[in-house]
Amino acid sequence: MIKCLNCDDSISKPFFPYKTFFNKKKFRYYFCKKCCLVSIYPTVSADDIKLMYSRNKYHKEWYTVNKDNPQNYNDSKKYLSKFLTKKKTILDFGCGTASLLNLISNEHERWGVDLDEELIKENRQKNKSIFFYNVNDFENFSLYNHFDIIILTDVLEHVVSPKKFLEKMKKYLKKSGKIFVEGPLEINFSIVNFVSIFYFRFFKKNFNEFIPYHQFFSNHKSQKKMFLSSSFRIIDFKTYDNGWPYLNSKNLLKKVIGLISIITGKTLISCFNYGNRFRSIITKK
Repeated sequence: MIKCLNCDDSISKPFFPYKTFFNKKKFRYYFCKKCCLVSIYPTVSADDIKLMYSRNKYHKEWYTVNKDNPQNYNDSKKYLSKFLTKKKTILDFGCGTASLLNLISNEHERWGVDLDEELIKENRQKNKSIFFYNVNDFENFSLYNHFDIIILTDVLEHVVSPKKFLEKMKKYLKKSGKIFVEGPLEINFSIVNFVSIFYFRFFKKNFNEFIPYHQFFSNHKSQKKMFLSSSFRIIDFKTYDNGWPYLNSKNLLKKVIGLISIITGKTLISCFNYGNRFRSIITKK
C-alpha cells in the first residue's frame, strides 16, 4: 500500500511527472485526494541520498547558483527580521553556504548545520562567529529546548519523512520558539508552474530522467495541512512568485513568462494564494 507522506492516507492516483529513473530505480508520483499532496514512491534510500547530494550532482550546481547568492535571501531576511527584535539563538538547519545566516546580525547566537562536511569546513573558515557543524555532530549535542528560531529554507521538500523531521526540529525549540520555513509550491496556482508542466509534458524529451531531489510536491493547502498535522500553530503564511526557473533563463520568452508570473503575484490575484513559493512562521501548539 502506498501512503501519503503527509496524512498517511492510501494513495493510488498517478500525478505528473508520473515517474523518473534514478540510480537504476523507478520512482513514481501519486496524488493524495485527502490533503492534495503529491508523494514520491518508493522513498529514496540512504544510497540514493548519498549519490544525489554528492558535490558534483548537487552542491556545486545549486549552492553556487542559488544558495551562494545573498541577493536571493534579502527578502527572506526582511521577512524574518520582525521576529528578531532582541538577541536570539538561531539555528539554520540545511544552511548551505550560510548566505542567510551571514545576513543576520552577529548580535545573535547563530548556528549552521548541513550534510556536507567539506562545506561546513569552508563555512568555518569564512565566518568564525557562527557555530558550524555537520548533521551527525550537531545531533550528538542534544541541544533540546535551546533555540529561539530555527530556519528551514528549501529543506523540507528534500526530507523523506517531513512530519517526523518537523517533530525532531520541535525538540530543539524553546517553549515559545518559532520555525521559519521557506520553500517551493510546485503544484500551486502559478503561471510558471503551469507553463513548466505543459512544456515538460508535451515538448521535453526524456523528461522522466531527472534526479528526484524533492520527495513531495505541495500547494498552499497541503503545505499548511502538513504543519497543522505535525502539531504546529501557523503564525503567518505567505505565498509569492519568484519566476523560477524561467526568470534566470537566457531565453527571452521564458524570461518574459517569469516576469509576468512575478507581476501577477503582486497584483490582486495574490489574494488567491497565487505563487510558486511560500514563507511561513510556525510554533508549537
